[in-house]
Amino acid sequence: MGEWIKEHQKKLSLSLGVLLIIGAVASLFWSNLDSGVTDEERMAAASVARMEARMSGQSSGAQQQAPEKPMFSSDYRETQKEQLRYAVVIALIFGIGFVGYGLLKKEEKS
Repeated sequence: MGEWIKEHQKKLSLSLGVLLIIGAVASLFWSNLDSGVTDEERMAAASVARMEARMSGQSSGAQQQAPEKPMFSSDYRETQKEQLRYAVVIALIFGIGFVGYGLLKKEEKS
């Protein structure tokens, strides 16, 4: 097994680099798609708003209107976007590194 890996090291590195780059670009475009808010997301946002209101000591009743975007869920989504950006940058750096290593010519000793 180790012999086969050493023999095909450049091809494996090139393939892994291309897969990392394709995956990073695909996840970047996939995360930037704007989708409509579903009913389940609205219900979940309302539940989070009620929980936040209870924790802050406010009464949760029919008179109180829930905010459009609860603080917790908007912070959570912003954190997810930031983490995805970092993951995409790291995947691109490693992908470019693997592709570069796969394209380097091996020096032959005479």
